[in-house]
Order: sequence, then structure tokens, then C-alpha cells
Amino acid sequence: MVGLPVEVMLDKKQARKKLRELRSWMPGLHIFEVNGKEYRVMVINVEIFSQPGGGYFSRLLDDEGRVIIPVSDLKALTTICDIGFHTNDVLSAQGAEIVLTNAPIAMRMGEINKLAEQTNS
Repeated sequence: MVGLPVEVMLDKKQARKKLRELRSWMPGLHIFEVNGKEYRVMVINVEIFSQPGGGYFSRLLDDEGRVIIPVSDLKALTTICDIGFHTNDVLSAQGAEIVLTNAPIAMRMGEINKLAEQTNS
């Protein structure tokens, strides 16, 4: 799973292009060294997801994809803030569905105000 910026994911053409590019080189065996220790990683498949969405679902699911939080937490409105080098992506989800994001295009369309209202910001 590769996390991409929200604005890339909102542009379906750009997201598909990026997925094709990643799938052209990522699958296969990768050998690398960290602090003198060799690691081997076999990549079988490549999928993409928005960066803050990945943070949300990593909180919900274990490595096998099973829900690991109480159902009551799943129903709650949860907001994830993904702070990058030059971006700050915000995503709100409820019931395991993304209900609001502040991608740059959404900000131009006034969605950031809805996010502020929902989070009492």
C-alpha cells in the first residue's frame, strides 16, 4: 500500500497514471541495508490510498485486515491530520467512510469551512 497526496487521489487520471508507474517497478524482491543489516522485502502487489486515509485505516485494521477497535469507536467521527513537508491534509471519517477532506480542490470549493464546523474549529 502506497500513500499518495489527497490531490493526486482526487484526480482519477493522475492517480491511475501514478499506480501504473508504481506497478512498473515495485513488484519483486528488494534488497537493502540499514545500519549494516541486510533486509529483503518481496512486493507482490501495489495499491494506492490517500495518505491521511491510510493513517485512518491503519488505526482500524490489523495486518490481516481485521477491525481491531471497538465498534463504538468506529461509529465516532474521527479526524486525521497528516502533516507533510509542504502540506497539511485533513480527513474526517465516520463508520469507516471518508466524509470530508481538505484537499486543495476541496478548499477552493469551501469544504474546509464544513470541516471546521464539524470539528468545532
